Amino acid sequence: MAALVLLPDELLLHIFSLVDLKDQLHLRTVCQRFQSLIDLLWYDLESVNNGKSHSVFNFESESANCEALCELFASKRPNLHHLGFPSPLSLSKEVIRKLQSACDHLQSVQFGENVTVDSTDLKVLMKNSPTITNLCLVLPPNSQQLLQVLTAFSLQLKGLELEFENEKMNAKEEIYFRSLFLQCKNLCELSLTCVNINDLSCLFRHCRHLRNAEFHHCSTSFEFSFLDAVHCHRLKRIQFDHCTNLTSNALELLGRKCSFIESLELFECFESNEDADLGRILSKHYFHLRSLKIINNTEASLNFIGLKKKNRKNFVYLNSLWIHSNVLSSKDLIRFCEMSINLSVLILFIENTNNQAVVAIGELVNLSTLVVSFHSLSKTDLSPILNLNSLQHLAIINSSEIQTSFLVSAALQLASIRSFYFADCYHLKNKSLVEMIVSWDVTKPFFLRVCRSGVDLKKLMKRLQPLSGASKLEEYSNEEIRFGSIRIANCAHGDIRCQQCQLIQSNDSVALFNSLTSVFNY
Repeated sequence: MAALVLLPDELLLHIFSLVDLKDQLHLRTVCQRFQSLIDLLWYDLESVNNGKSHSVFNFESESANCEALCELFASKRPNLHHLGFPSPLSLSKEVIRKLQSACDHLQSVQFGENVTVDSTDLKVLMKNSPTITNLCLVLPPNSQQLLQVLTAFSLQLKGLELEFENEKMNAKEEIYFRSLFLQCKNLCELSLTCVNINDLSCLFRHCRHLRNAEFHHCSTSFEFSFLDAVHCHRLKRIQFDHCTNLTSNALELLGRKCSFIESLELFECFESNEDADLGRILSKHYFHLRSLKIINNTEASLNFIGLKKKNRKNFVYLNSLWIHSNVLSSKDLIRFCEMSINLSVLILFIENTNNQAVVAIGELVNLSTLVVSFHSLSKTDLSPILNLNSLQHLAIINSSEIQTSFLVSAALQLASIRSFYFADCYHLKNKSLVEMIVSWDVTKPFFLRVCRSGVDLKKLMKRLQPLSGASKLEEYSNEEIRFGSIRIANCAHGDIRCQQCQLIQSNDSVALFNSLTSVFNY
């Protein structure tokens, strides 16, 4: 401690900026000098704490010394922009109100699922913080008073996220819900969960600045709702998650009314008795798409083969495609690749493929990220993928027949590759990885992760030891070794500590790719 006190203020400020928030509160009580430095650090909007700006803070149930934090906010009035209450709190209402009134620049507030907010608290919050433009709330049953308060302050809202706990709204709730959107004329971002009313026409008729809309577990009549979607000409992204009442007619109507939608996400939608011909609908009405996600829509078909040329338009703007569906045939995949030549991100979770489909993928010259899950590769030639000179990230999942020659060729020919990810590739052994690693330039940064395979890091190190030469070989952890600038990570079969393995077992392709994003951006 004596040595720490001798350091200059500039160096102490830098050290304190790297310290956790709760530790900063404890440091503030050490001496007057530390207190003034911490206060100065918090007053500065640009100060960074573990990679996160001080303008964002989430209260957790285990957060210590909350009263001291409120006092700090009240004394220095920091430029706090986001305040989150994600879990149940022991804070008194007086403390919360004091915290709210101390934040002059508050723009976003999030209340979690188990945080109870009554209409009085919400009214005080909105009144004391007129700069709030984004709000996230979980509404309990009989929440008409909360909806009434939201309506009173709706003009200042630009982002709104509502989740309803009750299965169906009562008559008064539905009246206040509709009146809310009559006033939300500046709303740009909207997320609705478990909204069960006849239609949402009031939303699309009056929220004319809407750019981003998400619907989760909503059993409403979308076909009737989209009749007024022509007013939402700024709508760019829309997501449907477990919306079983969504029909192909509704999706086609939305495409006709909002022809400039750039992102469409369909997660387990459509009624079980409907065969939604997505190929025809997307090609005819959604040709401005930049991102398309179709996840587990077993009743939807992507049939592009039967489309006549006069009814088919190329997806010239599409750069990201996610497909997790058992109904996509190899012929449809080939045609889709021909229509989407500018793809940069391609994620495929399909039953099988053939050589022609891989050739079509190999012609996507702008592809930078490729994630594929094929159940059978025994008769498939993957060499066309080696022509993708712009490819940076490659993930192969559920492909037990991956060929060693392909790995070695990939390491040699893919000049821009930065990371490989292999999962459930039980044919992959230590010998295959050694051949691949030796052929790689050890001075070039590269990350290789292997899950649920036949690779053993201990044995792999023994094989690499005689070949290391001047390159540094070290065991970084129980699950990672480093060979020069190459990082090699591995988890054993069924290792519950590996998040990717759990997501593969759960068949959750969306969460898996989001998890892989952190692997790719190592």
